[in-house]
This record gives sequence, structure tokens and C-alpha cells, in this order.
Amino acid sequence: MRLLGLRLDTIHFEDYLSFLTEVLELELSYLDDSSMHLRLQGNVIEIRKVASAPQHENLFIRFALDREEYESLVNKISFFSYRKGQTSFQVEKIDSKNCSLIDPDGRSWCFSHGPTLTVQDTVVNL
Repeated sequence: MRLLGLRLDTIHFEDYLSFLTEVLELELSYLDDSSMHLRLQGNVIEIRKVASAPQHENLFIRFALDREEYESLVNKISFFSYRKGQTSFQVEKIDSKNCSLIDPDGRSWCFSHGPTLTVQDTVVNL
């Protein structure tokens, strides 16, 4: 079995567009006024603009990065925060191995670097 994609609904469409393309540097494969598709290692992340999005406090999205990717991401997040000021993507924690963010709809995003990752490190809580 292979995950083909992930769809996230939001009322904060432009914030996601900015963060996902500028900070995560994901490639847009489709964009219109109400949806975007981004590629991530053969998978598609679809972001759809909706009139009212429910809160998603229980959704946890985790990414594993190598050391260089992680350091680059932390620098991009810091620069993005400096350039944009207070954004709707809130940084919860940044240290040498983990970066945790809360997106505008309350979903948790965690970016990790570690020499070994276990199954517990990669579990997605929905």
C-alpha cells in the first residue's frame, strides 16, 4: 500500500500557498483560485479553499529530514518569520532535532532530524 496524497481544507488558502512554496519549497503542480496541488516525493498534497474549515487540533503531520535539510528548513522558517512578521503558522518549538508548528487551522506539523527514526517517530495521529 502506498499513500497517494493528502487533502487539507482551509479558509487560509493564501497563507498555505506562501508557507508551502516559500518555506518548504514544495513544487506546485496545479493552482487555481480554490485549490493547489503540491508534489512531495511522488505524493500529492492538495490544499482546498473552503468557506468554513473545522478546527483540526488532533491532526499531526510529521516529516523526517536529513541534517542538512533540517538546518536549511530552520533557517528558512526563521527568515520567513522575520520577513513576514507574525504569521498564521505559529512556531511552537525549534531545537537541534525538532521543529514544531501549528498551522492556521490548528494542525500540528513536526519536522525532525535524528540519526535514527523509529516507527513511533513517524506515526501520524489523525
